[in-house]
Amino acid sequence: MLSRTLNWQTAVLQLVVLASLWFFSSIPGIAFYVYGALTISSTRPWSIAESYLISHPYSVLCCSTVVFLGPISFVLPVIILQDTCIHVCFNIIHLFHGYISVWNRARYYYSSNNAMDFVPGLGGIFAWLEWLAATYNTWTTEHKPLLVIRICAAILGIYVAFSEFYFGW
Repeated sequence: MLSRTLNWQTAVLQLVVLASLWFFSSIPGIAFYVYGALTISSTRPWSIAESYLISHPYSVLCCSTVVFLGPISFVLPVIILQDTCIHVCFNIIHLFHGYISVWNRARYYYSSNNAMDFVPGLGGIFAWLEWLAATYNTWTTEHKPLLVIRICAAILGIYVAFSEFYFGW
């Protein structure tokens, strides 16, 4: 009987092969998305913009959110996920009526720095993103054309959100 052990080079090679297969299989989908974004035919500029908004509302919503909120928009999904997990844990604790210890979770949730320390080592990254957001806010409030672009992005994002989520295109 042959004993076969895999070393780390074999594991890395297998991961590279799987990643390249996934990447090359996703190229047609990416090409179809880019082709659809670039081949909107119309004669008037507003119709082109409106048809792009209708065909790609989530891309427009994400871009307008990043322009309006700045770098802090990359942190919001992580913080929302963290709060969701904490609330699910609290509901599970309430469901089991004291069978699970609540002290550690309560101490963690009510601490003053829980938003930055839920994963060790990310505090510096969040501090850097907060510094970027403060710089972004300073620049856009000091320079009026940047403030106008930021407000237009907010208006566009609200328009797309209401049109897509409440009225449905």
